[in-house]
Amino acid sequence: MEFIKKNKFTMVAIIIFILIVIAGVWVKNAFFPNVGKALYGNRLKGIEEVKIQNQKLEQVTGAIQDKDFVEKVTSDIKGRLVTFIVTVKDDVEVGTAKELTKALKEGFEEKQLAYYDMQLMVKKAKEDARFPIIGYKHHSNGEFSFTKDR
Repeated sequence: MEFIKKNKFTMVAIIIFILIVIAGVWVKNAFFPNVGKALYGNRLKGIEEVKIQNQKLEQVTGAIQDKDFVEKVTSDIKGRLVTFIVTVKDDVEVGTAKELTKALKEGFEEKQLAYYDMQLMVKKAKEDARFPIIGYKHHSNGEFSFTKDR
């Protein structure tokens, strides 16, 4: 008791600090209740059954890269979205660029196409009024839809 009487201001400060920390945690949980939960929630349920391996992604990227009018290809998977960014040569027409979707559809299995959304962005190194074009295929749709021709 003698220690508490000598250091009563310190003890009060410690108690107030503990109460502030408890109140801060309570306020954080009230305003941000989902911190620490999965980023995608349950939207990725079943992805293990149709997971696209890096080897498969590189194979499809290589098939696109092998086209004589393609300069550069990058690919990425985020959740259920597979994105391909393709840079084509300057003399390529829009119709030719849209044919790249065939390589995407042929490169993946049917169940992967039915699970993942696909996105194809085609651009040129130089400015062109008709480029870039973006093609998107929803997992429930069998065909790509493109931005309107410019």
